[in-house]
Amino acid sequence: NTYRRLNEIKNIKGFYTFKRLKVDRSEAWSIENMITTTRNINSGKEKSLDSLEMIIKDKLKNNKNYTIEFKKDVDNNILNVKENIPKNNLNVKLTLDGNLQEHIKELLNNKYGDYEQIGVILMESNSGNIKAMVQKDDTLPNVNIGAETLNGFFPGSIYKTLIMETMLEKDNNNINKKFSCRGLYEDKNKGITHGSLSIKDAFVVSCNHIFSQLGIESGFKRIYTLSKSQGLLDKVLNLDREQIGRFEIEDPKMEDGSLGLTAIGQNIRITPVEAISIVNTVINEGIYIKPNIVSAYVDNDNKAVEKIKYENERCISEETALNVKKAMNEVVKRGTGREAYLENIDIGGKTGSTERLEIIKNKKGEEERIKYSDGWFIGFFNKEDKYYSMVVFVKNINKDSQSGGNTAAPIFKDIVNIFVNEES
Repeated sequence: NTYRRLNEIKNIKGFYTFKRLKVDRSEAWSIENMITTTRNINSGKEKSLDSLEMIIKDKLKNNKNYTIEFKKDVDNNILNVKENIPKNNLNVKLTLDGNLQEHIKELLNNKYGDYEQIGVILMESNSGNIKAMVQKDDTLPNVNIGAETLNGFFPGSIYKTLIMETMLEKDNNNINKKFSCRGLYEDKNKGITHGSLSIKDAFVVSCNHIFSQLGIESGFKRIYTLSKSQGLLDKVLNLDREQIGRFEIEDPKMEDGSLGLTAIGQNIRITPVEAISIVNTVINEGIYIKPNIVSAYVDNDNKAVEKIKYENERCISEETALNVKKAMNEVVKRGTGREAYLENIDIGGKTGSTERLEIIKNKKGEEERIKYSDGWFIGFFNKEDKYYSMVVFVKNINKDSQSGGNTAAPIFKDIVNIFVNEES
């Protein structure tokens, strides 16, 4: 109001009004704030020199500031206003879609506001360009990169996608090979036993006991190799506080049960930005494409001065990828991901529900072991003959009444609806 009224005053010398854009740093953990801040949020120290944030800073170190030059006479009358726009500045061109980011953020806060935290990453499958990387509450550490955690979160049943790949890479006829479920690792309170199921059907209903057997039959070496090749054990975006996935047991074995637990996603931790590559490799016919958020460095005319090179690597065969894709289609049609299903669209995915013990300090300063549960959904969908991959992570769900299927899957469906119905 003051600005407006001052602008209405005429013929008075000595004061000037102007506008400026101020970055809101209160939501410090948004992706936009993270990449434009070169100091650690908690410690205030400079971020690591090899981080994306510092690489961007180094690229832009020779940029000049935009200035406005006023020429005045002795009576302070403004004779001329000149804008000095630097001609040789570099600008960072992100892959993010600002409108899509806002729509997802609004959805998470309005419809799903009761959840403590939700992370969403939506990516163009064939390029690895991230179109949206959003979390519900940006005042909290960024869950999409596992910030302020130890190596991220347990992936739970979304990891079964990779375990099925290990079996199909040995022989794709294994898709119909049958195994018996006696209820081991299932919910004992519900008395679940799936009986005899093929690998495909075990994937659709997310049978823990059968997939623990598949992990044992595949062996840890195969599991590790596929995990490594699909980016689950390395930084993806190279952000300063980004965590790196790791196996909690270095050499899990059948004898002590650790290999069976690993196969159902309980002895490994990964981040959502790592997890999206599980489904993206499937939809890219077996080729891993590394996700990215910087597409180029451009000049003031938006012309690329330096393009970012995309990294890709074949991890599994086309036949394996196609069989897994069909199984993921079935998950949303008749399996644990039914709440993500949409008609008249090629859509598929995998749910995940996890339990984890975290050591926290209570009000008395004493350490306590608290049990938490998280919900996951990784999936793909098609819009105008183009595929997109997405991961939804819901932190701290109710372990007794909620799962990835009734928390993350509906969010996935709502976001697909937003994106598909949005104008190109």
